[in-house]
Amino acid sequence: QFTARALNTLLVVRSVVPPEDIVRAVVADAVFASGDWKAGMNLSGAFTQFTDSASMRLANQIRLGYFEGKTTTQMVGLLRGLASNQYRDGQLALLAQSAEVMAKDAFQLATGAGKLETLKANDIDKYEWVSVLDDRTSTKCRALDSRVFTVGKGPLPPLHPRCRSTVAPVLPDRLKDELADVGTRNTQEGPVDSGTSYYTWL
Repeated sequence: QFTARALNTLLVVRSVVPPEDIVRAVVADAVFASGDWKAGMNLSGAFTQFTDSASMRLANQIRLGYFEGKTTTQMVGLLRGLASNQYRDGQLALLAQSAEVMAKDAFQLATGAGKLETLKANDIDKYEWVSVLDDRTSTKCRALDSRVFTVGKGPLPPLHPRCRSTVAPVLPDRLKDELADVGTRNTQEGPVDSGTSYYTWL
């Protein structure tokens, strides 16, 4: 619905919202293209592997502590972390950080897949990769910025953990006359023309 509302803002004509069950199916089948352990997995597979891996890490830590003869208090410290470090060095804190990254990446993949399904419902078959124009953007995302792909045949964010890229519709000629506004892109120095690519801005 967000993408449909965005199209309504962008265009004078009314956009179409795809059925919810279709969007859910598309999101469930979406595959991570990121360069880490999630590559090639869908959301369900990635979450299953994450929880299995997290359980194994905790079990291994407890097993290691047992064989090293650590006391219960020491083993709790390994899991929870040290108060002097605000408990940020324990296995539980590290897992919480990993879970946060996983959740953000999953949300980004689901959002991108939903956007593309909305574009298809509105007979828009092309999309543009949009990276953040600042000095924190990864090399991979810099290279893809402003590149155009066919819906269903190109990559979707995230390309890596904490990826901030997104996708935007490429309007066919029949809709370009309906544009309400060309718009701009935000950068760390201020707005620039929407047609500015990362390396043009750089």
